[in-house]
Amino acid sequence: MRKTSSKRLPHGATTAMVLDALMRLHTEDGRRVAVSRGALLASLRLPESTVDDRLRVLVKSQRILKVRQGYYEPMPLPGEWRLHPQPPGSRQLTFDPAGRLIEVIWK
Repeated sequence: MRKTSSKRLPHGATTAMVLDALMRLHTEDGRRVAVSRGALLASLRLPESTVDDRLRVLVKSQRILKVRQGYYEPMPLPGEWRLHPQPPGSRQLTFDPAGRLIEVIWK
């Protein structure tokens, strides 16, 4: 008897698919937003259990951040500049990735 052809993807393909979808959705509107699990499921043709498993693996390997329950963001690239929101009127001195001192005023 002949074996039926396997529809299995190569090793690491589903992880790459989930990470790619997360990166695309994260910057879709030109701004960076946390991506929900539901948005990932809608954009991928993979079973729910596979997406959940790949998200768990990506968080464990520190390639993505779990922002809150069901929301994920890719890890910042080395040297990437990240500011955390502050209340309006706040001032913050910080360094940009090039090492220049800058003052941020929140409005």
